[in-house]
Amino acid sequence: MKSYDINLLPKKKNKVADKLLYFILYYFRYIIVITQIIVIGVFFFRFKVDQHVIDLKESFKQKQQILAVTIPIVEEAKVIEAKTNTISDVIDDQNLFLSRMNFLLKSIPQDITLQQLEMMEDGITLGGVATNVFTIRSLHKKISITQGFENAEITSIERRFNNSFEFSIRMPIEKQ
Repeated sequence: MKSYDINLLPKKKNKVADKLLYFILYYFRYIIVITQIIVIGVFFFRFKVDQHVIDLKESFKQKQQILAVTIPIVEEAKVIEAKTNTISDVIDDQNLFLSRMNFLLKSIPQDITLQQLEMMEDGITLGGVATNVFTIRSLHKKISITQGFENAEITSIERRFNNSFEFSIRMPIEKQ
């Protein structure tokens, strides 16, 4: 036997309000769930950004404290560096002076007797006795071709009673 379904009630026509109510009840729950997922995601993102800001502030405070501790050390290092540079300059000046003096002492011929060696900041005065004028002239020439003593000049030559010559050579020194 066959069964038949007979519906004696007429089919209802769906109104716009019914369709809207059906949509709200059926699909709105999905919209709410998606909105809640988005809100939770934004909440976690905001939490992460806030934690990052807090970490940056703590890092900044730590770096400020490190700077506060290291500034005196850096200033002390600058003072030490300035003193070291001053000492280095003095040592360089002394080495230059010693090298010039060694050169002068090695340049003096054997027939010249050194009687005066006066060292001042602006120059050196060399005085002595020689057996002849040519020795004095060769000493002057040797000194004047050396770097640093280009302006060397014979300031005096006097003949002594025993046919020797007393001389004086002035060598101005320029600061470098």
